[in-house]
Amino acid sequence: MENYTYKGVTGTLPELCQHFDKNLNLVRYKILWGFEIVSAMETIDSTREIYSYKGITCELTDLCKHFDKPYSPIRNRLQNGWNIEKAMETSISL
Repeated sequence: MENYTYKGVTGTLPELCQHFDKNLNLVRYKILWGFEIVSAMETIDSTREIYSYKGITCELTDLCKHFDKPYSPIRNRLQNGWNIEKAMETSISL
């Protein structure tokens, strides 16, 4: 496993996430998307809502990017009570 250094602490992603009380799946996802370790650890805002869809767990903005969906209509659907599957899978007319 690869080691990373964040705020003077060196370890694997699981070790760093445990030490700094971060969500391992979200940090791992950010790393896979090309974020440097500092950005991956610091851009996760626990006040934002996290969604899981087709095995991916992340913030809605990243989920929409990953699945090439427009953010605003998906966000609006969720605010109107749709579940994430229906919001992502129902076609969007432009």
